[in-house]
Amino acid sequence: MRRKDGTKVGYTRMIPNICQERGHPWWLVHQAHLHAGLVEVARKEGVKLAIDARVTEIACLWEGPVRTEAGKEWAFDLLVGSDGVNSIVSRTILPHVKPRPPMGNCVYRAIVPFAQIEQDPIARELVQKLTMEVWMGEGRYIITYPISAGPDFNLVLSHHREELVEEVQGVDMRELRETYREFDERIRRVLDMIPSAQRWPLLVTGPLERWSSKRGNVVLMGDAAHSMVNHMVQGAATSIEGGAFLGRILAQVIQNRLTLPEAISIYEKICMPKSSFKQQVAFLNGAIWHLSDGPLADARDKAMEPEIRGSIS
Repeated sequence: MRRKDGTKVGYTRMIPNICQERGHPWWLVHQAHLHAGLVEVARKEGVKLAIDARVTEIACLWEGPVRTEAGKEWAFDLLVGSDGVNSIVSRTILPHVKPRPPMGNCVYRAIVPFAQIEQDPIARELVQKLTMEVWMGEGRYIITYPISAGPDFNLVLSHHREELVEEVQGVDMRELRETYREFDERIRRVLDMIPSAQRWPLLVTGPLERWSSKRGNVVLMGDAAHSMVNHMVQGAATSIEGGAFLGRILAQVIQNRLTLPEAISIYEKICMPKSSFKQQVAFLNGAIWHLSDGPLADARDKAMEPEIRGSIS
């Protein structure tokens, strides 16, 4: 954790601490690699995958199929809508729900090759270790971390606009660099290496009153159910957690220990409050990272002093 001028104010030994406290590893996985791994496992387990099959209609209020753009139809006993923040499944079972930006906060996203940064005599220090960094400033921050085990340096740059941002936008790179002109020279040199970037909205879904259809044969998962601001970097992790829990509870249905409506009810009862809590914590963390210089930022940094001294790791 750093202030915008590069001063270190906090440090967490994330990987060993998570393993020790939770009994599970902490992984940072590129989305494309995660998808590829899930496909591989699914095929090994005998799952039939249909690609190029964008869903356009779901007849979930009666005995009916899922229809795709290509005109194909599939019948189902249970449909899991994990189709993202612009979910057609969510729009079908909860037509009044629309993901919205709660404020003018949005992010630029960009990737710079590690090799390019390593050639810069000033910026190269930032890629000597595979670490996640947060550079905090007034109303803006930068998160950087390696992806694909090091070849690429990912940047997520939070900032605010007067207007609400509801869709991905192209940006003038001069505007991006001007937004962070007061930040440390090392990170500004990396920003100068970005050839192009996009501005992404931070859309929030819910908290919703339910995640399932009234018949209980359609249920939401992931961003379709609980999209959140990115300030805790927990959107995808929460989706995976929900999927793992749903899989375990559906196993009880297959073993005739629960009915399908009972399983869906348990899934909602357990997962909905946890997701709502994470949404609120993400808002709080964003407020902390966006603090202006002054007493509150000083108090934040003082709370992290033991980490820098090594008395808390």
